[in-house]
Amino acid sequence: MVFTSILQHAIDGVLIGGVYALLAAGLTLIFGVMRMANFAQGGFVMLGMYAALKLYNSLGLDPYVLSLPIGVAAIVAGYLVERLVIERVPPGEVDAQMLLTIGLSYVIINAAVIAFGVTPQTIVLPYTHALWNFGDFYARKALVYACLASVLMMAALWIFLHHTWLGRALRATADDRGAAEICGMRVKHLQGVAFAIGIAMAAIAGGLLSTFQPVSPTAGQPYILIMFIAVVLGGIGSIEGAVIGAFSVGLIAQMSNLALPLALEDVPVFCLFVLTLFLRPSGLFGLRARV
Repeated sequence: MVFTSILQHAIDGVLIGGVYALLAAGLTLIFGVMRMANFAQGGFVMLGMYAALKLYNSLGLDPYVLSLPIGVAAIVAGYLVERLVIERVPPGEVDAQMLLTIGLSYVIINAAVIAFGVTPQTIVLPYTHALWNFGDFYARKALVYACLASVLMMAALWIFLHHTWLGRALRATADDRGAAEICGMRVKHLQGVAFAIGIAMAAIAGGLLSTFQPVSPTAGQPYILIMFIAVVLGGIGSIEGAVIGAFSVGLIAQMSNLALPLALEDVPVFCLFVLTLFLRPSGLFGLRARV
């Protein structure tokens, strides 16, 4: 009985960890290229959730079908935000960048309150509450689909970063901005591209989350801390590390439910976070390579 419960929580942890991994990968891409912690990432997760909700209500299309147009719209919006807002802060002004992104997060949340109200809304799909049963175990279909979609997105990101000229340029900028500029790369443009891709991944993840989570103006805020913990655990700037850190966060949070009340499920995650900062501040994969 105990073994069954442990394995069931492990299954849930891996599935939700897959969605966390998509969020963390987008955040660490932004940090790797721009050296900036984007505290507005949760706001863009929420916008992705609302985009999926409104398009589903108006067109009747599944959020997974809507992932591509939501991602494209987020890339355009993210690039414009970076060039028109984020770029105004001089490079290296960490405090100013942090305050700017926190302020941007509140602007997005309050705009959503004005536009959509504060009442949580949901998307009810045939698979939202459906289960696959495997003997004594089960898997929520909505979580399985979200995890698989996240893995596909991360595979696409890996191929983009390692097998395209633009992806290699982003990696070069992340490794050494000065050398990239000397080689003639348009670093400011590349920073805009990195920010746009990171925002798109957050918005797409929001669309996936909307299939089993209520949508509200503050729905993306709890994921900010999860993203940062996953990124720090894996090593700031390392996408592979962020993915592993995100799966670890999902597993630890779920496994803690075996011994702790639901309200305290994040305590072991925070303990691991603090322990990592003490024992290995660079994270598990905090090497020179940033992405």
